[in-house]
Amino acid sequence: MRIPTPLVALILAYLFDLTATVGDLAGVPPPAGNEGQSLVPVVRGEEATGRERLLLAYRDVQRALVTPEWKLIDYPKSGRRQLFHLATDRDELKDLAGDPAFADRRRSMEQALKTAEQEAGDPLASGPAAP
Repeated sequence: MRIPTPLVALILAYLFDLTATVGDLAGVPPPAGNEGQSLVPVVRGEEATGRERLLLAYRDVQRALVTPEWKLIDYPKSGRRQLFHLATDRDELKDLAGDPAFADRRRSMEQALKTAEQEAGDPLASGPAAP
């Protein structure tokens, strides 16, 4: 497959998606247990998006949920949270977590983070997801 150049795709992807993508391009199935998703449909122009969300973790001190428009960062040890509107603040300079105008968005992102943590079997997941 010839990849069109230049190809710029602003999508959400994990590093391990590259394993699935290169394997897909080479006609090789991904290794057993690999959670990567092939990005070939994006490269071919068949899809415009990658993943709907990313769950990020750093040891026991940070968790984050990233969507194409929003990012919520949770610091479990300190109880601090940050919320960024990536669509208008790519550099994450304006923390909206304490802004009452974004309280509903913060709650929905907190719920989505909790759900993603539970789905991933994260030991830091904070209790059952609310309905």
